[in-house]
Amino acid sequence: MKAQSAGAAARPLQAIVAASACALLVLAAGCTSGVDGSGQVDAIAAGQYRADQSSSAASSRQAAAANAEYSLCAAVTTSAVSMLRTYNAFVDALNSKQVYADLGGADRRAVDEFTRGSGAISDALTDEVSDGVRSQAQALIDRTGALSRAVGTRQRVPLNVASTAWIRARDAVLDSCGPYAASSSSTAPAVPASPSGSPGG
Repeated sequence: MKAQSAGAAARPLQAIVAASACALLVLAAGCTSGVDGSGQVDAIAAGQYRADQSSSAASSRQAAAANAEYSLCAAVTTSAVSMLRTYNAFVDALNSKQVYADLGGADRRAVDEFTRGSGAISDALTDEVSDGVRSQAQALIDRTGALSRAVGTRQRVPLNVASTAWIRARDAVLDSCGPYAASSSSTAPAVPASPSGSPGG
């Protein structure tokens, strides 16, 4: 009887274990969620994504170029006005005194302003600036250096040639800058008068 009872008792236990195992399988199966759709990429959707990315990159480059040229034109405009004002003050002093030794440092102030101005323009020449505007701005930097050397070495006659080249280079880059350029920067530099005595001093 006991053996039978044990055997009889074992059968329900086995059934319970089997049922538990099934329950675990069901639970395990229930914990996993499937993903609808196929494993293949939609060619049209992928192409559109690449096109969107390319368009976004192009827009970013255009925005960067516009910002870079705006910064460059602002530097050119501001620097050109300051350099021109200081140079004209130097020329007025030179026309009045006729000799560099009597200018009270006006020549040195002009050279210093040329150095600051060309440095500001050079700093604004980033890789994003277009080639055309870049070459014009570089030409202005070069012409500024030539005019600065003419003043710094206390020359008289070469000043007119150097200042004419400077104003042409300035106008070229300001024309490219268009609406960024300030109208006040279009003023022409003063022209040194013919010396009444010996040049230099």
